[in-house]
Amino acid sequence: MQDAVEGFKEVDVHAPFQNIFDVSLVSPNPFVRELCIEEISLAAELTGKLGGRTVTFHTGWACCGMEDEEVEKNLKEGLTLLNEVAGKHNVRLCAEVADYFMPADKFTLLEELGLEHIGITLDTGHISFKDEAGVMYRAFGTIGGFIERFAALINHVHIHDFDGSRDHLPLGEGSIDFEDIVRCLMRVGYEGALSLELNPDAASRESILKSRDILVSLINGIQLEE
Repeated sequence: MQDAVEGFKEVDVHAPFQNIFDVSLVSPNPFVRELCIEEISLAAELTGKLGGRTVTFHTGWACCGMEDEEVEKNLKEGLTLLNEVAGKHNVRLCAEVADYFMPADKFTLLEELGLEHIGITLDTGHISFKDEAGVMYRAFGTIGGFIERFAALINHVHIHDFDGSRDHLPLGEGSIDFEDIVRCLMRVGYEGALSLELNPDAASRESILKSRDILVSLINGIQLEE
């Protein structure tokens, strides 16, 4: 495994996820929550051995009928345990903008907990989803506003476009303002990776390379005001 990542400047891992039943930190079933911790812990251990920096994970969705108080209690307990795991393996465990953390203002929970080794994976597509109240970043005006609000917690970024119905698209095939995203990441001093998370069924090799070139061009072309 070490040979497979040799030569890469950055190693980041995505933990397994299957929403409600297989991987869920908020499940009403304590055995499911325990196994979820084990799954994410294995990913953290692997990442540490590979010299990696971050592990992205999903919280899982709450089951129908669960009270908000129970969901939050389960999540807090799980995150506290995972914080210890991340510290042991010298990695950062990053909750993705998904499941419990949609809409994205729910990340104030992480600020409340103040866990040293738990951060955020910003997913540009997921945060652009809509529910009956609007887009997931609505509390912040723009994705850039979310970045500025949670700058201290954002440790990884998934980059893909979203056209209102499909995500994980190549850049330019949706409506996301990547210039604003890159500008805001630069403004807050973000130093983590930007991972192109494109659907192989919707993205050809050429569109992946084009997405990379668009992203590099944005990074090189943006000049921040003094």
